[in-house]
Amino acid sequence: MTINKDLLETFGKLFQNRQFDASIHRQSQFLERGSQDAGRGQLRLLQLLREYPEGLSNTDISIKLDIKPSSVSIMVKHLEHHQFVNRIPNEQDKRSSLVQISESGQAQFDSLEQVSDNIAAKLFNGLSDEEKHQLDALLNKLVDTQEAINWSDMQHQMNHDWHNMHKQNWNGPWDR
Repeated sequence: MTINKDLLETFGKLFQNRQFDASIHRQSQFLERGSQDAGRGQLRLLQLLREYPEGLSNTDISIKLDIKPSSVSIMVKHLEHHQFVNRIPNEQDKRSSLVQISESGQAQFDSLEQVSDNIAAKLFNGLSDEEKHQLDALLNKLVDTQEAINWSDMQHQMNHDWHNMHKQNWNGPWDR
């Protein structure tokens, strides 16, 4: 085995651990109260609203998050329904309103951050500060590298190779 395959296998073991995978998955989920469809988009919106306590218009949110205005409207309505955001009058443009994170949204976000901090502390407890910095630098390199990979071409090639391998090695009843 090469070191590359060893590393890939080690990553695989990490992500095959159900508790680890569930913890990572929960990091991308936000709303607990009966909402199974809450996800990264809503979390990103709340993170953005924390940076702008004065509030943002739907248009500003759409631009800053690079998502369709209709998606912003749906997310804001959903978060407003759960009382995680408030709409307030826009003093500069009376025709529109601004969206702000609510106290409940801030408390929920703080709670999620605490859970995230606890998971990270436990997961990285066995590493020194220097090792944590090294791991962070290495993982960021991997992120940069994977962003440059054409995954659809790679998947196509893997499917092609898999198909050819099975054609050559298949000994089904009709091949005998």
